[in-house]
Amino acid sequence: MPELPDTADTPFVRTDFPNEKAWSDLVAEVGRESEDGFKAYISIIDDPKFDGCDPAVLAQLRPGMRGHAVLFVADSVTITNPDHAILCINLSAPANRFRVIPAQLWSVENNLSLANMDWEDFASAVDSDGVLRGFG
Repeated sequence: MPELPDTADTPFVRTDFPNEKAWSDLVAEVGRESEDGFKAYISIIDDPKFDGCDPAVLAQLRPGMRGHAVLFVADSVTITNPDHAILCINLSAPANRFRVIPAQLWSVENNLSLANMDWEDFASAVDSDGVLRGFG
């Protein structure tokens, strides 16, 4: 298994490669600032060597995960789902996961990276389908 690069910003790994248009649209979406000027500080890892990689395996790779609270993964569900819900993996407990819509990725990344909120704050706010669409 390849190593994830060591990144200053939270890793966002692509593991599904058949649809370049969907991927480029997703990258543009997660790169947009919120209405209040917030944005996700992520390192996009777009490398075919991670094609089809199991997210549980990705979460165990080092050194790429050192110092990060969460790992974001664009898997086949992300690419094919109409909401493009991104997989979020708790790196302290990789079995703990939920999905987040691209427009809310900044909230998860910012708040977990700064320890403003805990994993449970987000996990408890997901909809019945396991997707975080915001707090409201």
